[in-house]
Amino acid sequence: MGTSFDYYKVFYYAASLGSITLAAKKLFLSQPTVSRLIQNLERDLGCTLFIRTKKGLLLTPEGNVLYQHISKACQHIFAAESELNSLQALESGTIRLGASEMTLHNYLIPRFGRFHEQFPAVQFRIQSYNASRAVSALKNGELDFAVVISPIPEEDLFTVLPLASFQDIVVAGSAFSFLKDHSLTWKDLLSYPIICTESGTATREFWEQLFSMEGLKLHIDIELPTTDLLCPLAAENLGLALVPENFAAPSIQNGALIRLNLKHPVPPRHICAVQNPQYPMSLAGQAFWKLCTEKNSPSL
Repeated sequence: MGTSFDYYKVFYYAASLGSITLAAKKLFLSQPTVSRLIQNLERDLGCTLFIRTKKGLLLTPEGNVLYQHISKACQHIFAAESELNSLQALESGTIRLGASEMTLHNYLIPRFGRFHEQFPAVQFRIQSYNASRAVSALKNGELDFAVVISPIPEEDLFTVLPLASFQDIVVAGSAFSFLKDHSLTWKDLLSYPIICTESGTATREFWEQLFSMEGLKLHIDIELPTTDLLCPLAAENLGLALVPENFAAPSIQNGALIRLNLKHPVPPRHICAVQNPQYPMSLAGQAFWKLCTEKNSPSL
């Protein structure tokens, strides 16, 4: 039971190659060292494992029984070492990532491309999560890390790094151009149809909180599953859209939408990388975390 694995490793190569000389070359050992280790193994096991002939080594019946088992064990061990080497070199591996629609579109997608150029064999397993669902998954060790929108529930349990900030605005189509020069209150906005993402999304929760702080209940006339649909519907004059500025910027520049002025400032939101220190990240996850957090942008 106390026999060194080195003995078995030497035995495996000697048996596979049928030669002390070839085994010594493979293992970068001297021939006397290989012979001595084999003798030590034979002593420990209490039987002769090889018959030495002019043509090389032949296994005894006992040696053959041992080889049938040791060869399988060595092949598994060598395969494990090879796989670990591949993981360390990022020649394989999987990154388990939680991300929201907004963080994917506005932060992660360009970084996926850069990472893939360096490590094309690493795979991404991406789950679409808002901050609350990401926190649950992180607690259960289901993710390497998440990139989501603040605020982060139970933030003190995690490693949280802000990556970028962005501003939410209110936009409308040409039918609402009469509002362009007004400074609108939250109550003023409720006089018009409101377009926003559906309940449970980060954008919806953010705006509901802003209205609630003023003692108002936000009523949504058109709910949408994704942020990128807000501006097209606003451009069709279906209502005022509550949207992150970067989503609306192209439509504002080409004149399809106007940005409305608000009397009360809207606080910025943040894209954050969140990791649970209780669960170590995979090697591939560590590399992608480094890319995301070392080369971050102050704003979108």
